[in-house]
Amino acid sequence: FSQEDISDLEHLTIVLEEGFRRGEDLQSLERRNRELDEKDRLLVAFQQIAQTALSSLDLDQILDHLTTQITQAGIFRSLVISLVDEKARQVTQVRSVFRSVSEHTLQSDPDEIGISYSLDDKDILAETARTGEFQVGIEWDDRLTKKPNQDLMSGRKGQGAYFIPVKREDRVLAVLATGSMIEEKETMLHQVQVMQPLLDQIAIALEHARLYEEI
Repeated sequence: FSQEDISDLEHLTIVLEEGFRRGEDLQSLERRNRELDEKDRLLVAFQQIAQTALSSLDLDQILDHLTTQITQAGIFRSLVISLVDEKARQVTQVRSVFRSVSEHTLQSDPDEIGISYSLDDKDILAETARTGEFQVGIEWDDRLTKKPNQDLMSGRKGQGAYFIPVKREDRVLAVLATGSMIEEKETMLHQVQVMQPLLDQIAIALEHARLYEEI
């Protein structure tokens, strides 16, 4: 190559480098816009769910609305709601739903409803209810207690489970549990972080329903 050829190649390299950089900037901007659109969609869904939850003092109605709306809004594909009983020192699963493969209908899982754990259990659900801390279990986490006659070893491969405390001040009133494939973990963690205002509203709705029942 002559010196003139080398100079032309160097100039071409600079132009290509600038083009690649602008392409990366455009991709980053598009990704950011998609994230903002998704965040806006979630915030609108959270507001609607919170308004519905706060519009009732009937606990069963609140729980039914939550399981239906959270899954139908696409926040979670499945949802188990457990209520904490401080006096009995236990946490009990009271709702369990998942979207069907077609994602057009919700199905209930009656086998998951009514299962209780002592708050002193090593199970990850009990740990979340006891500590009030968000928990993640990956695949065969020892804290994911196995149920009798159920092979969970194959069912958990490549999956993560998320346990989200619903707190009113320092008291844990309920735990929301869901799952995803491991590769979706970062997306799930982001959604859990974004939905904190909704969790606060759910806690208020559950507290009002509890006080109403006592009265």
